[in-house]
Amino acid sequence: MKLYVKFIKKCFLTGLLCMLLLSAFSACEKSDLNENKIFCENYKYKNYLINLNEDFSSFVENCEKDIIIEKFNEKSTIEAFDKFALNAVNYGISNYWYPQYTATAVIAVDRDRINANINGWLDLSTEKNDFSVFIDPSNRDSLIAAFSYGLEGEIFTYDSALKIFRSLYLEGKLSYDINNADIIVCFDYQAVSMMQNGRNLEIIIPAEGTLTYVKGLLSNNRIDLKTDENLLIKTGLRTLNGDADLRFYPPAAEYERAVILKDYTHLNNISNSLVAVWRREVLHLRLYSSANGQEHQAVALVYMILIIIWIGSIFYRTMQKGVRLSVLVTGILLVGWILIRIIKYQHIGSDLINIYLWYSFYIFQLCIPISILWLAFLIDKSENTKRPPTILFWLAGLNVLLILTVLTNNLHNYVFIFDKYSDNWNENYEYGIVFYVIDRKSVV
Repeated sequence: MKLYVKFIKKCFLTGLLCMLLLSAFSACEKSDLNENKIFCENYKYKNYLINLNEDFSSFVENCEKDIIIEKFNEKSTIEAFDKFALNAVNYGISNYWYPQYTATAVIAVDRDRINANINGWLDLSTEKNDFSVFIDPSNRDSLIAAFSYGLEGEIFTYDSALKIFRSLYLEGKLSYDINNADIIVCFDYQAVSMMQNGRNLEIIIPAEGTLTYVKGLLSNNRIDLKTDENLLIKTGLRTLNGDADLRFYPPAAEYERAVILKDYTHLNNISNSLVAVWRREVLHLRLYSSANGQEHQAVALVYMILIIIWIGSIFYRTMQKGVRLSVLVTGILLVGWILIRIIKYQHIGSDLINIYLWYSFYIFQLCIPISILWLAFLIDKSENTKRPPTILFWLAGLNVLLILTVLTNNLHNYVFIFDKYSDNWNENYEYGIVFYVIDRKSVV
């Protein structure tokens, strides 16, 4: 038993040394890919910035909304909604907010596909009309908030809007394809972009009312940005004063039904649970499992509490030191695995830290089977049994080799094949040959 414990210590120290070496390699990587960059979600706004100032052309980039916040740091600038930017400035997360144009939640009707008379949000629930409805998933919280505001007023919940979308889903009218949808719930500038690309859309400002948001740049650095309203209009955006290209946008009088909230506290508070509520009440998914980040963390906490209780129970009922030690090691590995997952998904960014957090999953994934085998071997043995079977040493050695292969993947890509400089490396990757040895752990 002592020999086996010494072997584990050696493996641990070897792994720790390798991780320190990897950290040294990481320090030699490109240090800050986001330095002095401006990340835009709206590609038309990117074009506006470049046309506004040719100097911007070398460091304005497009970015998906779900990862644009990951790009924000002390030296980068991001395009953001006022509901986020104002809080960021108020709480000292950012220093400067440069509002530029408006984004109003609207209903866009494809007049090449349907002739239905659509005037407001409630018309989407009319049973006699046979149409499909698409809602922009990347901005669903802001759009449903506008939907709910129109139906319920300023102190709104999501209940009324979700009831309509639930009905659409059950009737098979909720579309996942924006190009084939008859009706699109989106922002006006998004509808205008589709119109400029040849789609015959009619923009409806809902009769019940809707919300207008302000979009602009959020930065910790002062930017010499002079707004050109004529260029904004030419680009296809609506200015803060309400001026827009009337060939595409509805008349200004219709926008009187759209308001800008003075306080986003209520909206931000209820938005925290929207993902879970949407999955459960509209799509009927995740009914008995965690459906958003908060619930994932709560489940992880319960999981860790149960593991600690299990370890305590074994220690209370078992006298054999080997069993106690193997249970303790197994419990530590299980808790460590779930902790590293929590840290991974709480860490904002797609940098090297996130990559190595991802790799570290496999430290626990490979070590847990060995610890369980060790426990299975000891559980019916006497106290005098000191040495595990030789096969466990071989398996432990093989696992150490596999762990080192994972941790050094950036050097060879034998486990995962991806571009570590890409914004979406954690979604756009392939498996290397060693992954199939790790994932299908026939060696254990």
